[in-house]
Amino acid sequence: MYHQQFLRHNRILAALQTAELERVLPYLQWVRLGAGTQVAMAGETPRHVYFPVDGTIALFHQMENGSFTGVAVIGNEGMFSVAHVLGGKTIPYEAVVETPGHFFKVDAKTVTLLVAQMQLSVTTMLLYA
Repeated sequence: MYHQQFLRHNRILAALQTAELERVLPYLQWVRLGAGTQVAMAGETPRHVYFPVDGTIALFHQMENGSFTGVAVIGNEGMFSVAHVLGGKTIPYEAVVETPGHFFKVDAKTVTLLVAQMQLSVTTMLLYA
Protein backbone atom coordinates (compact mmCIF):
# COMPACT_ATOMS: atom_id res chain seq x y z
CA MET A 1 0.00 0.00 0.00
CA TYR A 2 1.20 3.50 -0.68
CA HIS A 3 0.97 6.67 1.32
CA GLN A 4 -1.56 9.20 0.02
CA GLN A 5 1.11 11.91 0.22
CA PHE A 6 2.83 10.42 -2.83
CA LEU A 7 -0.23 10.99 -5.05
CA ARG A 8 0.75 14.63 -5.47
CA HIS A 9 4.38 13.80 -6.29
CA ASN A 10 3.38 13.02 -9.86
CA ARG A 11 2.41 16.28 -11.56
CA ILE A 12 -0.33 14.75 -13.70
CA LEU A 13 -2.03 13.12 -10.73
CA ALA A 14 -1.54 16.35 -8.78
CA ALA A 15 -3.28 18.32 -11.55
CA LEU A 16 -6.44 16.21 -11.46
CA GLN A 17 -9.54 17.62 -9.81
CA THR A 18 -10.29 16.01 -6.43
CA ALA A 19 -13.35 14.14 -7.76
CA GLU A 20 -11.35 12.78 -10.71
CA LEU A 21 -8.49 11.67 -8.49
CA GLU A 22 -10.96 9.87 -6.21
CA ARG A 23 -12.30 7.95 -9.22
CA VAL A 24 -8.76 6.88 -10.17
CA LEU A 25 -7.58 5.94 -6.65
CA PRO A 26 -9.04 2.42 -6.52
CA TYR A 27 -7.10 1.47 -9.65
CA LEU A 28 -3.68 2.81 -8.68
CA GLN A 29 -1.06 0.21 -7.80
CA TRP A 30 2.09 1.31 -5.98
CA VAL A 31 5.12 -0.44 -7.50
CA ARG A 32 8.88 -0.19 -7.26
CA LEU A 33 10.71 -0.90 -10.51
CA GLY A 34 14.41 -1.47 -10.94
CA ALA A 35 16.69 0.06 -13.57
CA GLY A 36 16.48 -1.86 -16.84
CA THR A 37 12.93 -3.10 -16.31
CA GLN A 38 11.24 -3.14 -19.70
CA VAL A 39 7.71 -1.74 -19.44
CA ALA A 40 6.82 -1.88 -23.16
CA MET A 41 8.21 -3.05 -26.48
CA ALA A 42 7.96 -1.37 -29.87
CA GLY A 43 4.97 -2.46 -31.92
CA GLU A 44 3.05 -3.73 -28.89
CA THR A 45 0.13 -2.30 -27.01
CA PRO A 46 1.35 -1.36 -23.51
CA ARG A 47 -0.63 -3.19 -20.84
CA HIS A 48 -0.12 -0.57 -18.15
CA VAL A 49 0.11 3.16 -17.72
CA TYR A 50 2.80 4.40 -15.35
CA PHE A 51 2.89 7.64 -13.37
CA PRO A 52 6.48 8.06 -12.10
CA VAL A 53 6.95 9.35 -8.58
CA ASP A 54 10.72 9.21 -8.09
CA GLY A 55 11.88 7.01 -10.97
CA THR A 56 12.17 7.61 -14.70
CA ILE A 57 11.22 5.75 -17.87
CA ALA A 58 13.36 6.18 -20.97
CA LEU A 59 12.01 5.75 -24.50
CA PHE A 60 14.27 4.30 -27.19
CA HIS A 61 13.73 4.09 -30.94
CA GLN A 62 15.46 1.36 -32.95
CA MET A 63 17.39 2.73 -35.92
CA GLU A 64 17.59 1.00 -39.32
CA ASN A 65 21.07 -0.29 -38.46
CA GLY A 66 19.70 -2.00 -35.34
CA SER A 67 21.12 0.40 -32.77
CA PHE A 68 18.88 2.29 -30.37
CA THR A 69 18.68 6.01 -29.72
CA GLY A 70 17.04 7.72 -26.78
CA VAL A 71 14.05 9.89 -27.66
CA ALA A 72 12.61 10.90 -24.29
CA VAL A 73 12.78 10.48 -20.54
CA ILE A 74 9.61 10.58 -18.46
CA GLY A 75 9.77 11.51 -14.80
CA ASN A 76 7.30 12.74 -12.23
CA GLU A 77 6.14 15.46 -14.64
CA GLY A 78 4.50 12.91 -16.92
CA MET A 79 3.11 9.50 -17.61
CA PHE A 80 3.80 6.52 -19.83
CA SER A 81 2.05 5.98 -22.16
CA VAL A 82 0.01 8.93 -23.31
CA ALA A 83 -1.06 6.78 -26.30
CA HIS A 84 -3.92 5.38 -24.19
CA VAL A 85 -5.27 8.84 -23.47
CA LEU A 86 -5.09 9.75 -27.14
CA GLY A 87 -6.71 6.52 -28.30
CA GLY A 88 -3.58 4.90 -29.72
CA LYS A 89 -3.03 1.17 -29.79
CA THR A 90 0.68 0.52 -30.26
CA ILE A 91 3.87 2.44 -29.61
CA PRO A 92 6.87 2.84 -31.94
CA TYR A 93 9.54 2.65 -29.23
CA GLU A 94 10.88 0.60 -26.34
CA ALA A 95 10.17 1.84 -22.82
CA VAL A 96 12.66 0.95 -20.09
CA VAL A 97 13.04 2.09 -16.49
CA GLU A 98 16.13 4.30 -16.49
CA THR A 99 16.15 5.42 -12.87
CA PRO A 100 14.83 2.92 -10.31
CA GLY A 101 12.04 4.13 -8.11
CA HIS A 102 8.35 4.17 -7.33
CA PHE A 103 5.53 4.41 -9.84
CA PHE A 104 1.77 4.34 -9.78
CA LYS A 105 0.65 1.68 -12.24
CA VAL A 106 -2.83 1.39 -13.76
CA ASP A 107 -4.16 -1.16 -16.21
CA ALA A 108 -4.21 0.54 -19.63
CA LYS A 109 -7.76 -0.60 -20.41
CA THR A 110 -8.91 0.95 -17.15
CA VAL A 111 -7.33 4.29 -18.09
CA THR A 112 -9.05 4.21 -21.46
CA LEU A 113 -12.42 3.51 -19.79
CA LEU A 114 -11.94 6.19 -17.15
CA VAL A 115 -11.08 8.80 -19.75
CA ALA A 116 -14.16 7.87 -21.78
CA GLN A 117 -16.56 7.58 -18.82
CA MET A 118 -15.74 10.69 -16.90
CA GLN A 119 -14.02 12.90 -19.41
CA LEU A 120 -10.96 12.76 -17.20
CA SER A 121 -8.94 15.93 -17.55
CA VAL A 122 -7.42 14.87 -20.85
CA THR A 123 -6.36 18.43 -21.49
CA THR A 124 -4.63 18.52 -18.12
CA MET A 125 -2.91 15.19 -18.78
CA LEU A 126 -1.74 16.32 -22.19
CA LEU A 127 -0.35 19.58 -20.84
CA TYR A 128 2.05 17.60 -18.68
CA ALA A 129 2.62 14.48 -20.83
